[in-house]
Amino acid sequence: SNQPTVEPPVRRICFSMTEKERRHRLWKGMLQGGIRTFIEERPDAFRRRARRGIPTEYRAEVWRAALGTARHARPGVYQELLSVENQWVRLIEIDISRTFPDMPYFDDEQQQSLLRILKAYANLCPDVGYCQGMNFVAGLLLLVAQNGDF
Repeated sequence: SNQPTVEPPVRRICFSMTEKERRHRLWKGMLQGGIRTFIEERPDAFRRRARRGIPTEYRAEVWRAALGTARHARPGVYQELLSVENQWVRLIEIDISRTFPDMPYFDDEQQQSLLRILKAYANLCPDVGYCQGMNFVAGLLLLVAQNGDF
């Protein structure tokens, strides 16, 4: 008969694994060659690849390069901001336990990281301080960054 042949599911899984491995090799090559240089020389290719997905283990480094954080770094400022108490800490502490309570990855260590980030931000921008809901925005960024040292 002339019915089209359907590939078994196993082949599709193997194909996606091969695609995942190919994408991983591409990102590894970009990082080894200098991700900042790649972004500057081939911005369209970078955007296209970023839209398709950055492998988890490279995300933090890629986003730091994409945002140019090295140019804006102010060594020691974060630690200074953490050393200053502010009026928002108690409210932040209350909201921290309410942030992603059903996510096992968002454990005590992640919550303490989030507390430090929000406290530092409140000290950096005292006119804003802390607003309810900031915990979810910062918490999501913290989850995406994963390997960040906060």
